[in-house]
Amino acid sequence: MIKKTSKVLFFCFLAIALLSNCQAKKEKGTKSAQEKTQEPTQEMMQNQQGDIEVSDKEIETFIDIANKIRSSQGETRTKSIKKIEESDLGMQKYQQIANAKRNPADTTQPPEFTDKELDQFNQLSQELQKIQQEAQEDAKSMVEEEGMTVERYTAISRAARQDSTLQKRLQEQAMKQQGQKQQPKQQQ
Repeated sequence: MIKKTSKVLFFCFLAIALLSNCQAKKEKGTKSAQEKTQEPTQEMMQNQQGDIEVSDKEIETFIDIANKIRSSQGETRTKSIKKIEESDLGMQKYQQIANAKRNPADTTQPPEFTDKELDQFNQLSQELQKIQQEAQEDAKSMVEEEGMTVERYTAISRAARQDSTLQKRLQEQAMKQQGQKQQPKQQQ
C-alpha cells in the first residue's frame, strides 16, 4: 500500500513537470522581462513559507487528477515503446544511438551508425516528441476538466514537496481512494 502511495506521489510530481513544461511554453513570450524575474522570486518565497491553504476537496481532486495523469503516462509510455519497436531501428539500436548522442565524449564504444540509422533515429525522435507534447496537452486538459487550473495544481504539488503536513494529507487521500477502488473488486 505504501509503495502504491509512493508511486502515486511520484507520478503527481512527474505530472507537475509535464504540466509546468506545458504551461511554460504557453506563457513564453507573454510576460515582460520584469514580470519573469519577479514571478519566480514571489513563487519561491510562497513555496518556502509553505503558505498555501488546500481544502480537502482540492486534495481529493488533486489525487483524482494525478491518478488520471499516471494512467495516461502509462499509455504514452506504451505508445512510445511500440513506436520504437515497430521502427526499422528497434529498441536496442534506438537506445544505442540515444546513449551515443547523450554521451558523445564516451569513447569506450565508438558509435558505428549508418546515415540511414541516424536519419531514422532523428525522425523517430521527432515523432516521440510529438507524442510527449500530446501527453502534456492531455494532462493539462485533465486538470482543467476536473475544475482546477494548471497553476493551482502546480502550486499544490510544489507546496507538498516542502510541507510535510500537506504531503501526509495527500498520502492519506491517495490511500483512501486506493482502498475505495479495491473494495468493489473484493466484493465481487
